[in-house]
Amino acid sequence: MNNRGELGCALLLVVGLLALLVAGVAFVLTQAPWLLIAGPLALIAAVVGLVVLVDVFNDDLLMTSDEPGGFTAWRLAQINRLRAGLNKQPIWQVPKNRVTFEERQLVKQAVRLSAEIVSALRNSQALVSERASVKQQANDVPANMVKALWRLDRLRRVSRSIDMRTEEGRRNREEMTVMENQILAGMKHALDTLSTLPVSLMKVEMAQADRPAERLLTELSETNKQLRDVSAAYEEVRGTQVHGTDTSA
Repeated sequence: MNNRGELGCALLLVVGLLALLVAGVAFVLTQAPWLLIAGPLALIAAVVGLVVLVDVFNDDLLMTSDEPGGFTAWRLAQINRLRAGLNKQPIWQVPKNRVTFEERQLVKQAVRLSAEIVSALRNSQALVSERASVKQQANDVPANMVKALWRLDRLRRVSRSIDMRTEEGRRNREEMTVMENQILAGMKHALDTLSTLPVSLMKVEMAQADRPAERLLTELSETNKQLRDVSAAYEEVRGTQVHGTDTSA
């Protein structure tokens, strides 16, 4: 008998709670229906805000994806605006599949070195007119390395589709291999150039430099030009192959 009484009380309690819930929903529907929309929207906004904050304060400098551009690029553009306001280095969109971890790390190292150079420039009193130019050129190096990495990704994708049974196919593969080596050599050279600049800037600051500030700017400019030249050469080779394919068709 006691068990039946307890069960009956529990059922009455559940019914009462359900009645209160129904009454609450009915009140919201009649008095404040906007709460049914505002509540979920506020929850979604809070989740999105937390995700954005994680990206803004994230120390990782690379985000991999299958293709450049798209939603990922738009998302990074918004995040990087916030990171710039906090004096944090941008996050770059880099290839995911056809490049190695070590090759992606070249870009990450370049971004970190670029940040060191910008910091050194901020404390430098020796560079005045050249300071903005050196900063811009230093920031351009990681950007050009990212472009080179995407071209390396596309180069390898095209290279794998070449028919090696023909002489022309084998010749195209050799050209692709040379181009691949040039891209990697250009990226490594760019990284080597960046790695020497923080020390050179300190020497300039201490008036102990064996080369003027113009030399630093020249080295950066030449490094960026080499990266762009390699990319231009890749586009020329690809254009020639596409044209040849169209002619043969």
